[in-house]
Amino acid sequence: MSVGIDARRGGGELHHVGHSERRADQGETSQDAWAKASAAHRHGLGVILCVGETDAERDAGRAARVVQAQIEKSVPDLATGAWLTLAYEPRWAIGTGRTPTLDEIAEVHSIARAKLRTLVGDAADTIRILYGGSVTGANAAAILETEDVDGALVGGASLTAAKFVPIIEAAGWGGAYTSPGEGRGPVVTLGVNKRSARQHPPRHWAPASAGEAFLSA
Repeated sequence: MSVGIDARRGGGELHHVGHSERRADQGETSQDAWAKASAAHRHGLGVILCVGETDAERDAGRAARVVQAQIEKSVPDLATGAWLTLAYEPRWAIGTGRTPTLDEIAEVHSIARAKLRTLVGDAADTIRILYGGSVTGANAAAILETEDVDGALVGGASLTAAKFVPIIEAAGWGGAYTSPGEGRGPVVTLGVNKRSARQHPPRHWAPASAGEAFLSA
């Protein structure tokens, strides 16, 4: 699989796998996501692995089981937070303006963390779990404060400053500077300046894919 080599040659640092559009429109399976994540890691790329249920699965009460199964089949062996980030993106919330309740987000993130522990043990606590799906400046602060939410995967709202800046501000910072990623590759840390960033828990921004970005704690 050449994805890692091609991405590195193009200057890429992160590889985005398992996105709902790939799963729905291209028939990408969790096994495919596992293979792509493993290949990306072998070639020195960080990985954002997406999981999430459809509206039909949510309505049938199967959201937790779907996410658990996707994690079990998609997360490579011996994964750690040094290179893997998990993103919970309920498919029905992406670009629709609909979001789960904060309790629903917290529930799935807690279930995801527990499932990671069964797969990779204590390393699960080093893996960031992001929420993605209609994140806006209006709801970002509440989402980022939700239990077990380590950041946000932002799609359409990252395409314009008018929509993305309020999300950055909701996280508590304005401005940006480049800093090392502690083994995760370069990131851009949100902060008025380096001094103000040191006075607050760090949050990072980095491009996740074309038209998408993530904020992480």
